[in-house]
Amino acid sequence: MITLKFSVAFIIAIILLALKQEIWVVLASLTAIIALLFGIPLKITLRALLTGILGYSTIHLVIVVWLIISFGEALYRSGYLQEFVDSVEGLFSDLRVAFIIPSMIIGLLPMPSGAMLSAPLAEEIGKKMKLSPEKLTFFNYWFRHIWEYTWPLYPGLILASAITGVPIWKIGLHQSPMIIFSAGVGLFVLFKTVPYYTLPSNGNKNEKFLKFLFALWPIYLIILFVLIFKLDLVIGLSIVLLSLFVLKKFSRKDILGSFRKGLSLKIFLILIFVMIFKRELELSGVMNHLPDELVRWGFSPVIPLVLIPFLVGFLTGVNSAYIGVGFPVLLGILGKNLNYIFIGYVSGFMGILLSPAHLCLAVTKTYFKADTVKLYKLLFPSVLALYLLFWTYMLIVRVL
Repeated sequence: MITLKFSVAFIIAIILLALKQEIWVVLASLTAIIALLFGIPLKITLRALLTGILGYSTIHLVIVVWLIISFGEALYRSGYLQEFVDSVEGLFSDLRVAFIIPSMIIGLLPMPSGAMLSAPLAEEIGKKMKLSPEKLTFFNYWFRHIWEYTWPLYPGLILASAITGVPIWKIGLHQSPMIIFSAGVGLFVLFKTVPYYTLPSNGNKNEKFLKFLFALWPIYLIILFVLIFKLDLVIGLSIVLLSLFVLKKFSRKDILGSFRKGLSLKIFLILIFVMIFKRELELSGVMNHLPDELVRWGFSPVIPLVLIPFLVGFLTGVNSAYIGVGFPVLLGILGKNLNYIFIGYVSGFMGILLSPAHLCLAVTKTYFKADTVKLYKLLFPSVLALYLLFWTYMLIVRVL
């Protein structure tokens, strides 16, 4: 019955998305549906509501996303955004390749709603190719996430290593083919759906390259502060923003304009309801009973490895959730088997990529004003193709 109840919630979420409901409405509905289906006490739901709104992690997340959007606007107002776009366009004859570079670079920086950081950069190039909001959202979102299977700075990989006791480099190396598969699927969709587009070549390539490197100094600074000096994102982003304001001599109007751009009620509602839903799942403990039910049914160990991470990933949109919740209860199956860890990790990440609760997807969809149904017509086949590539690789090369 637990599996059936989660399946009902999953189907209702899909229906609401198809009816073009706002993401925060879908999340609020899922919170209520899970509470009703599992008989979660009202006091737990209210506690989830309270901590989801007023909890430190929620407030911190809202501030981070506000600063990220404000940072994107400050890049635009400073002129660095245009310099970056000009240099990238000068380095690549095919503008489609230039279009995905910002997302791939930002993807190396683990941060909530990181796709928002590359969105203004991708948008400037994408507008020249007259891309639809759905394509802008999809490609920026897709190429932002090609590194997460192996990049050792992502919390999900760190957590998987801590839970299983397998060194992080072993997991990352074992899962590295997913970078090629993910990039391959994204490039296939890009070249198939977006016509070749080029701009007249102008300027020296070496000069363009130096300009490309210099225009990204605010991004390098964030990476330095967050990854090397381990500063909190709020502090790191604040320092970079302040540096931009001072070096480019921003007027009071431009400073206020940058911060006003970051104020989006829709995005804040999405963030808050993601945290409320996540807290309800944590406090109620309903996810912990799903593995036991599947094992009692006598399924192959591979089935729980696929279903549990996928469901948790889809419902929460957080990779540390499907690993933090799913891996401990699957540890008896996982052991130190790299293939099993690979299956659980990738299956959960497929749920993440499709999840309406995934912050990167939710906020970039809102930023570009993309239609949900049209977006999923691009996203679902791409995720399916990626997952099929994964299983083909596992069956042929890894041989379960």
